[in-house]
Amino acid sequence: MISSAVVECLDGLDPLREQHYAVLEKFMLHSSSDPNDFIAPAIAAVALNRSLRVIKGYRVLVEQENLTCASALVRLQIDSAMRANALHLTSDPKELLRRVRVGEPLGKMKSSVHPKETLKDRYLHDQLSVNHTWVSALYVDSSGYIHMSKPAADIALAGPDGLGMIVRISETDQPSESELLENVELFVKATALVVDVCRTL
Repeated sequence: MISSAVVECLDGLDPLREQHYAVLEKFMLHSSSDPNDFIAPAIAAVALNRSLRVIKGYRVLVEQENLTCASALVRLQIDSAMRANALHLTSDPKELLRRVRVGEPLGKMKSSVHPKETLKDRYLHDQLSVNHTWVSALYVDSSGYIHMSKPAADIALAGPDGLGMIVRISETDQPSESELLENVELFVKATALVVDVCRTL
């Protein structure tokens, strides 16, 4: 069972949830005859809707003390912020939206800010790090939960390679309260980033 401190930290997501709706409502109240004005609200809607669903799932995973899965959702929030922010980095917003809608990678699109760059993940998180210095480090760290790498190995293996290696397998994480609190704080920070980026579109 999670501690009251972790529950209190999770409750910090409630005002952020409301901000998702407020940001989208701002877009809906702004009407324009320009046919291109639908692109920013559409990108924001995709990012904010995804984020709301991720919040719901994240809370359940933390309550179950499943830090492995919860940590992967931190990376999903960073990913949503990166792709929404890509709208500021392209001269072809219609193409960006088309690629998001059909599931094509953004990595073949050229940056309008740095023409030698393409909208690959490294460039996207580097650009977010210009104003949010912590983004690239969190992106890299949380990617360890997406790919089978160090975090998974640290849980399953101990000791030297070869003879004497200890192998552990379990369906549950057993995180400490401090590990849970740190993870929730990072998730709240990443979720706030999604909202902040969508506000700027």
